[in-house]
Order: sequence, then structure tokens, then C-alpha cells
Amino acid sequence: MCNRCCNNYRNFNNCNNFNECNNLTNNYSRTRVVVGSSGPRGPQGPVGPAGIQDSIYAELAAFSATTGALIPVILGSSTTPTVSSVTAGAVNIPAGVYLISYGTSSGSLPASGQLSLTLNANGVALADGTVTQYAVDTNAVSLEKTILYNAPVATALTITNTSGQTATLTYPYISVTKLQ
Repeated sequence: MCNRCCNNYRNFNNCNNFNECNNLTNNYSRTRVVVGSSGPRGPQGPVGPAGIQDSIYAELAAFSATTGALIPVILGSSTTPTVSSVTAGAVNIPAGVYLISYGTSSGSLPASGQLSLTLNANGVALADGTVTQYAVDTNAVSLEKTILYNAPVATALTITNTSGQTATLTYPYISVTKLQ
């Protein structure tokens, strides 16, 4: 665009070289893209490694959990074969990398407060493993959290009520999918 007289459109109405400014402005506002025809398709690459199909889902229909109580899930479903298992209320996984979802479809407290569940690995709460939702009186809320977890050794996964008061939970669950 012509900076001699219109100075980036500021004095465009007083431009002495209207045709020159107009032509330059129109050229700057047009984007020209030249695209040629597609080339031939290349050869197909090699077949990749087989994917992992190993998932397990553990839940409990309904449960009233006091503060700090373990929520004892049971096997809901799993892929065949799976290297994971559910025993003593815990989902047991071998070393590996996992996508883990946990929570409850519905939970309530006797008085307003924070409804919280915490995921534990071998009895120890995971850093950032707590999911929390504010619950008003006895109104139900749902909780869910998904994390990527690297289990360096065989691990027992559990969830506990960390609400500070007894929680009534409907379908608390742990869902685990092995990625590596």
C-alpha cells in the first residue's frame, strides 16, 4: 500500500494517488495460492505391531462408605484374555502403562460438603488421584476422573471415600485399559 499519502489508510480520503493506492491495497489483500495436481500414490507401508486388547471394569451396585473406607469393587467385565484381575475389592494389574478411569455415577452426603474419592496404588493415595465435587445436602452428584498411570511393579488399585463424611455411592467403579 502507498505510504506516501494514505499512510496505512489513515488519510486515504485525501490521497493524491488514489489509483496507485487502490491497486496496491487490492494486491495486498489477495492471497495467491498455486496448487498443482497430485502426484502418484506411494507404496503401502509395512504392517504395524498388533495392538493390545486388555481392559477390565470393576464396580459395585451401591455402597455406603464411611470416611477413609475402601470401596470394594467387584468384576463387572473384562476383555479376553486379560492380565488384570479383581480380588479383595481391588483391581490388580501387572507392571505397564494404563489408562484408568474411576468415580461414581451417583453419590450423596448427609450434609452439604465435598464428595471426594481417591485412587490408591498398593494402599497409597496417588498424587492428584482425588476427584471432588461439591454436593448440596442429600442431592446426588457424579464424579469421574481419568489418568494415565505407569505401574512400575504389580499394583493393586483401590478407591476410598475421602469426603470427610459418610457417602452413599451408586455404581462406584474403576476402569483400566492397558496401553503398554
